[in-house]
Amino acid sequence: MGRLTPDRMTFSGPTWGGLIPAPPHFYRNSKNLLISYETHLDPVLDLLPEEVEPLSDAPRVVLWFQDTPFSTWGPHQGCYAFIECVFRGNPYFFEAFLWVTSDSALAAGRELWGDSKKLADISVDCVAEEIVASLERPTGCAIATARMRLERWGDPDALPAHPGLCLKIIPGAERGQPPAVLQLVRDDMAAHAVVGSDGRPEVYTGPATLTLGTQGALDPLASLTPIGPIEATYALMHVELDYGTILKDYHDPSIGQSVTAGDGVLAGD
Repeated sequence: MGRLTPDRMTFSGPTWGGLIPAPPHFYRNSKNLLISYETHLDPVLDLLPEEVEPLSDAPRVVLWFQDTPFSTWGPHQGCYAFIECVFRGNPYFFEAFLWVTSDSALAAGRELWGDSKKLADISVDCVAEEIVASLERPTGCAIATARMRLERWGDPDALPAHPGLCLKIIPGAERGQPPAVLQLVRDDMAAHAVVGSDGRPEVYTGPATLTLGTQGALDPLASLTPIGPIEATYALMHVELDYGTILKDYHDPSIGQSVTAGDGVLAGD
């Protein structure tokens, strides 16, 4: 008889060396380009789960490019598209699209909080006087490209500060089964701007452009086209990501009924 009892198992599989350590997970000195804009209401409604409502008739989207040199997952890059929304009276950023370059970061997002991440090629670089970021999947097929000119200091208190909202789906193993896990999970992340040796937070702003790929089933991000001005912020940040909180369990309505709003996804120092 096997001797591998539940009390001897690792936090995550495989049991001979779990891919994911228990939270909190850290990201240090990450380079972040945040593009914020309003978009059309109709495509947003197709992305939000039932009971989740856009915060306004022109919902705000935050497209976040990140390059992290040192983290729980090693050096890696990420790109995340958030939609400003409301669930049970509290504001959130619904985490609609997420891409990373690390298999462990991908697995952690999917298994813990329900971040439905995919692998992609992502870059965030300083080129001349601009920050240039790109997202491709597969390589050579652009999903998004952003450019921001570094012009002035930014305000860390102006960074988006709602908690994240994730739709966690883990399929059932047997044919015809509903999902084994189907939940809305709050993603509690603490992110703070790095403070330079002169005491100033490393936050900058300036004009920006955003180019999205061809709209269609393979690149649904392109349906979230900007309307009106585009705001951009570049920041060096430390990030810590802890356990989430179940706000709704589709299989057990009693779970999450008394949960209140939590920490913001991004916050200034």
